[in-house]
Amino acid sequence: MALTMERIPGSVKQMGKRGYTVMTQKEESLFQGKDIDAWAVYIMSRLYARFKYFVLANGECWFENGNDAFHVCVFEAPLYGFIIEYAEGRTEDKLGMAEDGDQYPLFDYDTPEEMLQAMCEEIEGNKSN
Repeated sequence: MALTMERIPGSVKQMGKRGYTVMTQKEESLFQGKDIDAWAVYIMSRLYARFKYFVLANGECWFENGNDAFHVCVFEAPLYGFIIEYAEGRTEDKLGMAEDGDQYPLFDYDTPEEMLQAMCEEIEGNKSN
């Protein structure tokens, strides 16, 4: 059975509802026809395989990273990509005060694997014991 956005734990709440927007010609050229949903499925499925995760009551999915946690969000127009949020701890009050990490716009990467490697380097650099 293929992994889709609907089959990713917590993805409907975590990834947000998709709205359709009209891209400018410049945005279209930067985006290069890349399917953000396909990239999200690829990246999230590999993160689920690599890290322990937990889903909050509100549907958000967080990954364990040492004593801390991280969360991957999708952003759309105009950049189309992902951002990682980090929390210093795994309690709900700490998760509510998560801070943004680097942004990963699709136009900066040729493949989702290349983006995943960059994300994992950042995640490992933010790991606490």
